Amino acid sequence: MLANAPITNTDQTRAFTIFVAIAVLADTVQRNSRKLTVSERRAAELSLVDPLTGLANRTAFERDLVMMMPRSATAQQSREFKLDGPPAVVALDISDFKYIRGRLGHAGGDLLLVEIAEALRDALADLGTVYRIGGDEYAT
Repeated sequence: MLANAPITNTDQTRAFTIFVAIAVLADTVQRNSRKLTVSERRAAELSLVDPLTGLANRTAFERDLVMMMPRSATAQQSREFKLDGPPAVVALDISDFKYIRGRLGHAGGDLLLVEIAEALRDALADLGTVYRIGGDEYAT
């Protein structure tokens, strides 16, 4: 019978090896899980940022706009945005940007969009978030 067989050093070594392998595997799974969580958080953040200008993008604008809209007294008290008055949206569009990009080229047009984004961010920082809605459209 196996139950009455003495435990040998070989059996102990195998058991210890299996235990160490399981511990290493559990540690690896835990580290990879933490990395995945950080990666998922970073992906969520990047999904709300315009890659060219670094401004919040249309998705962030739409999310924030919904959060700013009053629904009920309870919703107003619990929402992330605390407003002193009703929300306001300012939309900006660069006139004739297609012509400008045609004259400056794609890279020159991108540089202009970045410069405009930085100017808006600096000028409107105290008023709220500046968003690049798309192309040559901005909102705050």
